[in-house]
Amino acid sequence: MNRLGIVGKLVCAAMIISVALLAFTGFWAMFRAQALGGYLLMVHCTVAPVFCFFLAAMAVIWSGKNCFERGDWRQGNRAVTLQKVFFWLMILAGIPVILSMVLSMVPLYGTNGQEFLYQLHRYCALFFVLVAIWVSKGIFVRRSDHE
Repeated sequence: MNRLGIVGKLVCAAMIISVALLAFTGFWAMFRAQALGGYLLMVHCTVAPVFCFFLAAMAVIWSGKNCFERGDWRQGNRAVTLQKVFFWLMILAGIPVILSMVLSMVPLYGTNGQEFLYQLHRYCALFFVLVAIWVSKGIFVRRSDHE
């Protein structure tokens, strides 16, 4: 953690803020059983590129720390190994979240395809948020077995 220092933590904090804004705007409309529209849609669409940038930055900056090593699968390193697994799950889960909306903007899909991409975006985003909560907890909460 000390190796990455303040830049790594700032990237992670910016990622958490963008995910929180996207989750709030997206799930707020879902919980109210309404379509995302108005100012919430504008905020959602404005923060989305910021999320894409910081997801890529986080993948680049934190990938070295989260590379799997031979000793990761031993009994004593389960918490560290689980944190690494969730980090890579978060990075991989971000791909369908992004691509589902980017592909929906291309006029290649009909109504059914658009609905499928929308639902895929929704459920992948839910999975992403849950995994991102776990990853951020592991980054900002110090544990004695991590040090």
